[in-house]
Amino acid sequence: MGILLERFTWKVDVQKYLKDLLEDRGARALRDYHARRKPRPCGITVHPATGCLYRCVYCYVADMGFREFKPYPLTGLEIALALASNPYIAPGPVGSLAAFGSVTEPLLKTIRGKTLEYIECIAKTIKLSCQISTKEYITREFASAIRRLDNGLSILVTIVSIDRYIDLEPLAPNPKLRLESISNFSSEGLHTVLFLRPAIPGISDKEAYDIISTALDHGARGVIVGSLRVTSSIMDKLRVVGVDIEFNRSRLRGGIQITVSRDTKDRIVRIAREVGATVYPSACSANVEAHGEACIICPYGPCGSLDKIPEISESDIRELLESIMLKTRYIEVGERSIVIGFDKEARIPDWVKYFIEAVSRRMVCIRRVSS
Repeated sequence: MGILLERFTWKVDVQKYLKDLLEDRGARALRDYHARRKPRPCGITVHPATGCLYRCVYCYVADMGFREFKPYPLTGLEIALALASNPYIAPGPVGSLAAFGSVTEPLLKTIRGKTLEYIECIAKTIKLSCQISTKEYITREFASAIRRLDNGLSILVTIVSIDRYIDLEPLAPNPKLRLESISNFSSEGLHTVLFLRPAIPGISDKEAYDIISTALDHGARGVIVGSLRVTSSIMDKLRVVGVDIEFNRSRLRGGIQITVSRDTKDRIVRIAREVGATVYPSACSANVEAHGEACIICPYGPCGSLDKIPEISESDIRELLESIMLKTRYIEVGERSIVIGFDKEARIPDWVKYFIEAVSRRMVCIRRVSS
């Protein structure tokens, strides 16, 4: 049995095991949107809560509709079943990636137990490569507890300003405490990276040298720099605290998010390289490295070492597709991409591309061929 069919079979077996274990309680997991959502480029985002108590000025979570903080209702086993049942998800290692922290602070004291429960259940069942992004102060003791759940866990610690953090993040922990978190995570052997996102014009770029060099001194492996995304309400909040960004506001409609000041990000990347920091092109790049994997799905790569890219053959792909009753016209497997040709009239489930990409770690192109 090839690796693709082996992963698909494993996924089906995990679903059955968890459904039997949960009995009637499994129905809630199967209805949950973790069971049907497409992964983002950074992986499938997992939510131990929705909304955030810190309400940072630049945050777009409220504009996404998550205006109140609510712990997520699913248990760890239920979230594992939801993810195992999601057709887009391939179990790992070297499968789909998972990211905690997209719509909440996952290590808030009120929900950190749930976050750890989720990671533990995911690690024991579908073994996704997990990543946490946080602004919390984390003790060495708690970092050790996290490492025991998943010693390959990828940790991102967010710092965008030290001098202006009270204006921008008035309810969040002091960045100096977050630097201590970097030390504590790193001391426990966890792959820890500075998350300088969003890069705020006139603030993050002015402080970049000090922030990055200090984070490296505290044990950070490198830095991820992310652009600022704004909505109309975020622009208003930034202006109130004295951050006035030149931008054509007519582009902002409703809660739509627009990326601004890419040149600020570029300046910070140059500074990071001058400091001697490893610059990760994206969050998932750090996750891939943390777990000793590799990926060349997107143009940012290759990430990790190319000799760790899984070996995939034409027969592996054909075996999986035939098991779900799909016939191909041709399959081409290259070092960096896979091309699969189907009849023009064939009905191809849209999860097929995501599943093969996740396991092969190569870009998959689906082509339609006329009869």
